[in-house]
Amino acid sequence: MKMNFKQPGFAQHASRSLFNHFTIISFILFMATLIYCVYSIEGIISTPKDEAYFSAQQSNNAKTLFDQRTIDAVNQLRTTDDRTPVSLPPGRINPFSE
Repeated sequence: MKMNFKQPGFAQHASRSLFNHFTIISFILFMATLIYCVYSIEGIISTPKDEAYFSAQQSNNAKTLFDQRTIDAVNQLRTTDDRTPVSLPPGRINPFSE
């Protein structure tokens, strides 16, 4: 029994047409994607801002504390010129050591 693995006439014609017009199809898909992206970005940019929400969030963020504990932690930071060894917990290695 002989198996026929050839494509039917329509499928062969369709695949050949797609291959012959690949450049045009790719260009049209690229342009459609580009137009969609431009309109999406334009829609995002043109939406009005919610000033009430923005001011409420900004007032919530402004209530941070910079207490003495934070100041001490910042002062304990070392400069790059400081070559004192770093104390690590047991079983750990310093990946930045030279």
